[in-house]
Amino acid sequence: MSVCTKEFLSHPIDQPRHSLIEHLITVGEKSEQLFAETNFKNQKIAFYSGLLHDVGKINPWYQEIFNATQSRKKIHDEISEKFVQQHSVFSAWATKHLLDEIGLEYDVIDMILVLIYGHHSTIRGSLGETKQGSQFKASHEFM
Repeated sequence: MSVCTKEFLSHPIDQPRHSLIEHLITVGEKSEQLFAETNFKNQKIAFYSGLLHDVGKINPWYQEIFNATQSRKKIHDEISEKFVQQHSVFSAWATKHLLDEIGLEYDVIDMILVLIYGHHSTIRGSLGETKQGSQFKASHEFM
């Protein structure tokens, strides 16, 4: 796939500040700063939640759309037949694997996962329920 040779994007390429890496670092740092101004004790939760909240945008659905130079509507219809437009669930999935590797406590990881999973979803109505059709499975396998 052509997107594998390009920089991962957080937003369409024609928008300013579209680098996924830069976006994740900026949000992670800002989240940690905001958390530091509160009475919450564990700033790791804020940092990792912000840092990894959009890592699921490596999902090829987003990368194809974000890299499109032609009509996004045409690309949208084509890519939606193959992959699912969803990144919060994939962000939580990837985060679980990444944070398991660095040895954070399980309760901290769980809090981070809930924040990430719910950042663009109605978590109360969908916790544990994901639409796992063929497009979801294709996105998951590709990632």
